[in-house]
Amino acid sequence: DGYRWDFDSDGKIDENTSQPVAETTYANAGERNATVTVVDIFGATGASTTTINVNAMPEPSIDTSRTALTDESVALNASGSIDPDGEIVEYEWRVGNGSFDRTGEETTVSFPDDDTYPVTLRVTDNNGLIETASTTITIENRPPIATALLSTNQATVGEETTFSADRSNDLDGTISAWEWDLDGDGSFDQTGSSTRATFNDYGWNNITLRVS
Repeated sequence: DGYRWDFDSDGKIDENTSQPVAETTYANAGERNATVTVVDIFGATGASTTTINVNAMPEPSIDTSRTALTDESVALNASGSIDPDGEIVEYEWRVGNGSFDRTGEETTVSFPDDDTYPVTLRVTDNNGLIETASTTITIENRPPIATALLSTNQATVGEETTFSADRSNDLDGTISAWEWDLDGDGSFDQTGSSTRATFNDYGWNNITLRVS
């Protein structure tokens, strides 16, 4: 006596059990006819068939830039997500380690600090099945902007000229170092947000400011 299970109605017994319970996993979506045959102690049999609708999991897909600058808008797009046997009815986004607080097939994010941030998309299909996909976005520091100003429109031979870097700025931080090459030799031999120099010969001079 016992139970004989044919999970896909191909005429072959897939499992025998002594209890009226069995489990199986279907690899593909679609309808399946499952048959159980009951055998009593005398060898007599009886069978019953039922139809099972196997629902496929939705397949989330994230399309986004993998790198961006601080405070730069980054688009998150889930339009490549599919549900093989239905439709996706809900898109939810988790940015960083917080909660799923953004919805919609598309959204945008930005990050104030340079770091690597996880992004997770959670999709739900019309049968209530949920699946997630994750990626990371690396946020890079914006380079500071160097601006050098002269105290006069034209320097005079033998007279001291002041150079200022006060107009330099850093959009996502602060400038901590100023370096000056005042003679164009490629060597930065003066420091500070301002400096002075005296030129003993007339002509053009290349002045370079480097900030970090």
